[in-house]
Amino acid sequence: MSRVRGPDRAQSPFEVRDFAMFQLARQIHELDYLRHFGFKIRYAKLPKNWEEWSIDSRASWMLREADRIDRLRKLDESYLEDARRRVQRALDDLLWHIAKANRYRKPRTIEEANARLAHQQEAEGACEALRIALQDIYGTLPCDKNWLKPIEDLIENEIALIEGWKRGDAEMRKNVYQAEENRGRKVILRGIQEASEETVLRALQKALSIEAGSS
Repeated sequence: MSRVRGPDRAQSPFEVRDFAMFQLARQIHELDYLRHFGFKIRYAKLPKNWEEWSIDSRASWMLREADRIDRLRKLDESYLEDARRRVQRALDDLLWHIAKANRYRKPRTIEEANARLAHQQEAEGACEALRIALQDIYGTLPCDKNWLKPIEDLIENEIALIEGWKRGDAEMRKNVYQAEENRGRKVILRGIQEASEETVLRALQKALSIEAGSS
């Protein structure tokens, strides 16, 4: 699937958060993904020439079909609960990392700027985890594939919003790094200046002591 290009303008963190909460997460819940993901056991139709089959052939076909249905029901019970947890965990991670990034809305240090960027990247990773979880579900269960496409589109849109959000932060990160670098230079220069003053003071004290001794 091709990546949706984000808008050229910088994205507001509120746009990123609101789309995740009120579009992506709500759509998943409203489509009832967390209950069955569109999974439905479909019974096979009888073969067209069923009337021509022998009793043994009919019995064998019915046993195979009963075994297939039984395996699907067991898969429903054993697999879907884990699938629900994976989807919900990815959604929770997405919203959590967006919220954590917003704690550093106006970073003052490199550490805070890097923490904000790291959480933005983790939010992107949560989108990828959500997509992988859904693709795995739809590759494993006999689900209606039409249910997946709208969710994949929403995930792509959320990733594009996060990328726009990161681009909007680029100048801010640059300014924070520059300010931190300037502070570091000032500290170094102050240290050099203090060291120089101390060296001059020691030399002066030594000269005075020599002069006092000679007199």
